[in-house]
Amino acid sequence: MISSGLHASPQMPDFIIYGNDTIKTYNLLVEQYLQDHEIVKSDKLFGLSFRKGASFNCWRGYQAIYKIESDSLYLVDITNCGERWTGKIDTAASEKKMKAIFGDKLVNGKVFIDWFSGAISFPLTDKILRWDGVFYTIYENERVLNIANGKILNVKNVNNSSFALNLA
Repeated sequence: MISSGLHASPQMPDFIIYGNDTIKTYNLLVEQYLQDHEIVKSDKLFGLSFRKGASFNCWRGYQAIYKIESDSLYLVDITNCGERWTGKIDTAASEKKMKAIFGDKLVNGKVFIDWFSGAISFPLTDKILRWDGVFYTIYENERVLNIANGKILNVKNVNNSSFALNLA
């Protein structure tokens, strides 16, 4: 028998510290850096990097923690999958991973994410309008940060209700 559909495992998110909140994000900024700089040249399938020992719900083999300080976006930790939920982040191991990948870009325990330009959104409500089952989620109300080369250009709140009606 052949299955009529494909199913993917929901992936563990990365996290962004924004103000007093720590928010899940599926903007895979470290992965983008790795692919753009061709640092990882093995274990690739269809352009995705699979790490040795990675679980189905964390195919990257790590989770990143970002932080917005003033008007800039930084990488502050690279952890093992699920490590943040245990409440014990191995900061020495995290810094070692960041140093191995980013070298001199690691300054005072963080890396300025100058390679990212785009929008990052955070939910303002729990109401989900659309979810792809793996990564992409649209919430009814979101805060959108527009970023250019790691610098926050502007922040706006968006109501996606009219957008969801157009998708139907």
